[in-house]
Amino acid sequence: ARDGYTRSYPYLMQLHALREVEYISSLFFDDQSKFQQSFINAVSSDQWSDRLDLSTPDITGSNAILNTRLALSRMANEPTVEGLMWLDIGKVARKGGLYQVAEHSLTQANVSFCKQLNERASTENSISSSARESIGNIKLQVAKLKHAIGESMTALKLIEDDIPASIFTMDEKQLKSYVSSETTAESGEAIARRILQATEWMVCDGLKSSSEIKDRYQTVLKLAPNWEKAHFNYAKFLDALFETRIKQMADKAREEYS
Repeated sequence: ARDGYTRSYPYLMQLHALREVEYISSLFFDDQSKFQQSFINAVSSDQWSDRLDLSTPDITGSNAILNTRLALSRMANEPTVEGLMWLDIGKVARKGGLYQVAEHSLTQANVSFCKQLNERASTENSISSSARESIGNIKLQVAKLKHAIGESMTALKLIEDDIPASIFTMDEKQLKSYVSSETTAESGEAIARRILQATEWMVCDGLKSSSEIKDRYQTVLKLAPNWEKAHFNYAKFLDALFETRIKQMADKAREEYS
């Protein structure tokens, strides 16, 4: 049975891809004034996301689905969606250890997002929230790729190069003003994700003191107060500090009685 499933799996992925082609093709014959929003809603739906998550990260699995979605986004002339597809390919490739593929995909994602920004530059005076989110995702994924290939310091520099050190001493009102300023090209959530990732690397490598790490976690929680992952990681860090302190006290007590 297992052998039969392995042989049939590529065909199952092709059926998934054909189902997506069938659905998107139907949109071309509907009301064209609603096409863009309908297309974006489809590719960002939980159903499409779950389908990708449940597929294996290889040429017979997720790649077959992603390549189909990439072709559909080009047919629909949606560079932002195309960029998101390239971003997904880059993520999957990095997790699968295909670092050259990941680097190429993230470069293509950046090109697609820049194309969309240039198209809107003549009609909009500010960067949209979705564009800001995309910019942050690109920076974060490139940094993760650099860290995966052993370039840890380069990864940290990519994440934090344009984040001022003063951000870790700001209160909530100052942070809100910083995020909404014209000089900041990302949303608060995107900045929080970058800071959290850098902080996790710093904790693992022992690059910052405990007080500095706590300031960084607290900044992340101010930027994204409802982010469960940030709360969990901060609690895990505090728990590790507590266990270390208990161990130090126990060792000291043993030395005094010996």
